[in-house]
Amino acid sequence: MKPRHMILLCCLFGAGDLQAQIKTEKDLLRAAQGQVVKPEERVSFKSDMPYPRVIQAISELTKKLINKEIQDQSLLAEKENQPVNENVEGLYWRDALELVLRRHGLWYLETSDRLIVSTLENIQRMSAAMQEPVPQPAGQQQTQVPTGAPLPIRAMVDSAEIIASMREITISAIFLEVNQTRLRQSGISFSVFRGADMNLLVEFTGATRVSGGLLASAAPTPGKVAVDVTTALGFFETEQLGQILSRPQVTVREGSQGKVQIGQKLGFVTRDFQGNSVTTFYDFGTILEVTPKLYKFGKNPFIVLSLKVQKSSVVPGSTPPTVNTTEATSIVTLLNGEETYLGGLYSVNEATVREGIPLLKDLPWWFFGLRYLFGFDSKTETRDELIVLLKAELVPLLEERAAQRAQRDVLQEKLRETQRDIDKRQGKKQ
Repeated sequence: MKPRHMILLCCLFGAGDLQAQIKTEKDLLRAAQGQVVKPEERVSFKSDMPYPRVIQAISELTKKLINKEIQDQSLLAEKENQPVNENVEGLYWRDALELVLRRHGLWYLETSDRLIVSTLENIQRMSAAMQEPVPQPAGQQQTQVPTGAPLPIRAMVDSAEIIASMREITISAIFLEVNQTRLRQSGISFSVFRGADMNLLVEFTGATRVSGGLLASAAPTPGKVAVDVTTALGFFETEQLGQILSRPQVTVREGSQGKVQIGQKLGFVTRDFQGNSVTTFYDFGTILEVTPKLYKFGKNPFIVLSLKVQKSSVVPGSTPPTVNTTEATSIVTLLNGEETYLGGLYSVNEATVREGIPLLKDLPWWFFGLRYLFGFDSKTETRDELIVLLKAELVPLLEERAAQRAQRDVLQEKLRETQRDIDKRQGKKQ
């Protein structure tokens, strides 16, 4: 590799944000070929921007850069309220256009004077029509493409091929709620860290009885022990220091959003401008939203995971309804099969318990005030922390899964043939 390429790669990995370091694999290829993308050739927009406005903005840019405008023939061109559903930060305009179109099942045909956006099927038909020979007068040679006709550049697109090439990513999550109040009373503190195998470990400190309770620990020291996550989860539940709320698993196509909710939908009645009652439903509980994107540097694929965790609850009896919400968002980078976690989502629950002499403490207030002599109200406060453990794994491509299935079918057929031969031989012996 040339020295200037090494300097460029070092600069790319020296900054903070991943998208500022590496835009796409195509950017790396351009950099290796000495092609520089100018700042004015990059675009940025949020996922809630309307799709037509994004296409129009990119079209204004293509007019200036390549003297071609975008002609959108899709149905989304008329939907002003349709969000683009894709966050883009400083991406090369062509890569951004392809990313948005692929997100909505569309593609484009680049001609000599414009970029035509339509469905994959329409793009295929237009491309095939451009490549058909045009009838010429007698005595003249047939030409493949008529003069002045659009050039079929980047036109041959197979929708099945594009879908099959898109990777799916399985996101496994564990929602663990730790009772911090009981944890402090037990004299235990813990921390989650990354081990030597790039996966997570849990470290316990501050209690002598921890070492005896975690026999699967690796190299324990007095008052301090490090264990794998599975062992730690079993310890939390056995000692009643926490509980696993759920173990959801969702498979998401790269660039798409997956959502897991543990809770309920509550409806609130409001009135519109005409005075009519309108019921609006909101999601409450523990909600996880993930959007994985797959990148590749060299031979190493890695996953950029945008995640949002929300824990919310409605305070009973409050008018208007009061909602307690704890929310965290993050963007993490994971290798295939690597784990990460998100913590710090605290919630405080207060409860009032009547203490005192049985029966006498529950007398009504008007009965000589005896309830105040023989009882009192005790307020308890419980502090819980929600920890979300996440693991990202790549699902094999369709071709790989089909090959594995074919191999399994061949093996099963061989086993059946062998079993038939055994049955025949046993029948002859009998």
